[in-house]
Amino acid sequence: MDNSVESGKTNAIIAYLTIIGTIIAMVQNSEPKNPFASFHIRQALGLMLFFLRLDTL
Repeated sequence: MDNSVESGKTNAIIAYLTIIGTIIAMVQNSEPKNPFASFHIRQALGLMLFFLRLDTL
């Protein structure tokens, strides 16, 4: 596996836990940007917003 994948796994997992987990992962990924973690943070944020929107319909 790529080194960036290994170093970004924790933030990627945290991002999917809750909206608070997504915010924590964003903060942890702020300085050394990891592309793997950034992808999963964006995906988790999109899923959270999508399900929040479905809940209001």
